[in-house]
Amino acid sequence: MNDDPVFCTRCQPHVNEAIRTAQAEQQRRDAEIARGKWRELSKHFHSPHTVCRE
Repeated sequence: MNDDPVFCTRCQPHVNEAIRTAQAEQQRRDAEIARGKWRELSKHFHSPHTVCRE
């Protein structure tokens, strides 16, 4: 059962574009958050030959 709204052929491309834009924006935000977490975690990464400084 598909509950997605159906748009007329004139509106559908604009709706698709809006959805793509929103998804891209969300991915950018997710990437920013992930980069922040990665920076935080990367403090704990080191070569197996070095002693952990934490």
